[in-house]
Amino acid sequence: MKLRTKLQVAAAITLVLFVALTNTIVYHVYETISAESEVERVQGQSESIAELVSSAIENDLPVQQILSETYVPNDGMVRIINQNDETVTTITREQRFLQFPTRYTNQHEANTQMTDEDERFAFVYTPIVWEDGTIVTLEISERLVGMEENMALLGLILVVASLLALIPAILGGWLLGAIILRPIHSLIHRMNSIQEKGSLQTIDEKRRRRDELQQLIDGFNAMIERLRVQFEKQDQFVSDASHELRTPLTIIDGYASMLKRWGKTKPDMLDEAIEAITSESTRMKQLAEQLLLLVKDEEHLTVNKADINVVTVVQHSVLAMEVATERDVRFSSSDELLIANADEQMLQQLTYILLDNAFKYSEDHVDVQVVKAGTNVELTVTDYGNGITPSEQTKIFDRFYRIEKSRSRAGGGSGLGLAIASKLVSLHNGTIGVDSVPREQTTFTVTLPMKG
Repeated sequence: MKLRTKLQVAAAITLVLFVALTNTIVYHVYETISAESEVERVQGQSESIAELVSSAIENDLPVQQILSETYVPNDGMVRIINQNDETVTTITREQRFLQFPTRYTNQHEANTQMTDEDERFAFVYTPIVWEDGTIVTLEISERLVGMEENMALLGLILVVASLLALIPAILGGWLLGAIILRPIHSLIHRMNSIQEKGSLQTIDEKRRRRDELQQLIDGFNAMIERLRVQFEKQDQFVSDASHELRTPLTIIDGYASMLKRWGKTKPDMLDEAIEAITSESTRMKQLAEQLLLLVKDEEHLTVNKADINVVTVVQHSVLAMEVATERDVRFSSSDELLIANADEQMLQQLTYILLDNAFKYSEDHVDVQVVKAGTNVELTVTDYGNGITPSEQTKIFDRFYRIEKSRSRAGGGSGLGLAIASKLVSLHNGTIGVDSVPREQTTFTVTLPMKG
């Protein structure tokens, strides 16, 4: 069953149930009010008849004759019942009223009853003093013909009104389904088009009101745009990765072919080829490890966090890089103890990446500083090289992006270092940014939450 049909059926069923419930409530409320009104009317007649009977007894007048002359109901009965539940006198034109059981009571009572033939009757009982001084019951019973006719008419009106209400309800359900499903049909059509053509396309439809359907369209368009950007980055990533791997593979293949031809006759070439193959193999291994780190989801990475002194970890990393590179790195700190909940090895790797990046693009000394900034720890690495233009500052954390594209492997980089640094910072719920003045200096700032 189509969604439009389901909406129409659901709307029709809901309306039928609602109308049926409403009609039932209206019918019963009207029935109750009408019954109370009819009972009050019969009670008024009973009081009048009671006064008439009492007056006749006081004046020694024949009660039955007076009642017959003054009150002869067409659809009712007047009956006097003694304490033995025996009928003293009865006045009625309908003999079937005599079938109702007699009941003596010395209290004012009133009720309504419905027979198996759906006929409504009102019964009113009034105690009066009889001729012999005893208390008898004056019973007034009457069939509520007017009420029955009114209830039948009300039932007919409610049924007709319900049937008439279903027609616009069905048309409204059809129209509502068409309005609601139009953007959904557009969404389905666009999805099928994407599947057939393989090209990502958005839905160019703007509704007058920003309702849930417009939110659905906006969400779909945002998803498509994000997928488009991700696919473009993926294509660029694959292209760059292929380019990065092609060169070492070419070198290895070249030296392997050279060894195959002259390796046995030229020992000096053998050493050169082995060294080159080893170097390029190491580079490929590092590149593969970096790529694996970048493509892994955060939940699949092992992060061994512990409370560590950021000052000590960064300082040791700086000393290690100074010894390995023989470069001048100036370290300073605002405090001796700045604790953060972090992975020590990842923090070391982050420091190495930032220092290595600074060494590539600067021949001068490098400044490293660890300071407390509110509830955070800030690590800054400043180099005094050519700097980074504002247009490039938004791209330097992308994979394989190099500021100086003319510097390729000679600089020792693959363009993955800052992308890895960004991911390491993200794993620690921190931030990383860059501030640079072209041809003067560049400062990378890492902010990590301090241990509370």
